[in-house]
Amino acid sequence: MELSVYTADAYTQVLCQLIEQEEPDIILMGHTAVCRDTAPRVAARLGLGLISDSVSVGMEGETIVFTRPIYSGKAFQKKSFRQGRVFATLRPNNFAILEKPVQVEVARLEPIIKDLRAVVKETVRKGSWRRRFERGENHRLWRTCWEVRLAVEL
Repeated sequence: MELSVYTADAYTQVLCQLIEQEEPDIILMGHTAVCRDTAPRVAARLGLGLISDSVSVGMEGETIVFTRPIYSGKAFQKKSFRQGRVFATLRPNNFAILEKPVQVEVARLEPIIKDLRAVVKETVRKGSWRRRFERGENHRLWRTCWEVRLAVEL
């Protein structure tokens, strides 16, 4: 199974395997479309808590504290974990880039992916009506729709 095409089940299985293999104390993921889909699944499968959409991270004593927006960003809420693994998603473009990158160790994993509920067979890009019209495709249909619209407005 190749992971170049996103499927929630496959990504969830691989992330769970990686977390179980490496046993990290802290798991941080970007709050992207893919992670908004997979992070809750991983947290549920591993029995972890999840703080999502954090816009800042700080320390209060020995505790890591995450700040996240609530009420459409009109207020902010501070959240932390009392015990266990720390698992959070961080909103992109809210954290400064480190001038001196931290050295990390790359983990190797031979993923075992099985029992997928859905498999992407083919991705088809759907063109817009405007693009088709500009290329001369569906010209009659476009003109008919435009004429009907004009007739209704008159």
